[in-house]
Amino acid sequence: MARFTSRWLEIARDRYHSLPQDHQRAIDTRVAELLERPEGPAGAYHRRRDQWTTTYGDGLGLIVYAISTEHDRVLILRFVGLARPRRRSRRPPRFRHSDSATGF
Repeated sequence: MARFTSRWLEIARDRYHSLPQDHQRAIDTRVAELLERPEGPAGAYHRRRDQWTTTYGDGLGLIVYAISTEHDRVLILRFVGLARPRRRSRRPPRFRHSDSATGF
């Protein structure tokens, strides 16, 4: 049984429901891990903001959360989807050739 419980801000819940199912499953897995060890090795604490960040789904996105040890609660603040870079084509760019010697 998880040591902590979770509470989600409305903005986080809305964002969660707008994400594809593979992201949702990855978030579910990561949040379950956070409820066991919210300060675990994958979390990074930001002292100035008093909040934590961690990734989900092998870099699919970022979870921003806060921890209340007094209430044994993890507060899910928001999710940030990280776009994977597109693969660039290895072909050279296509140029338009003209029929005239002037290039027009």
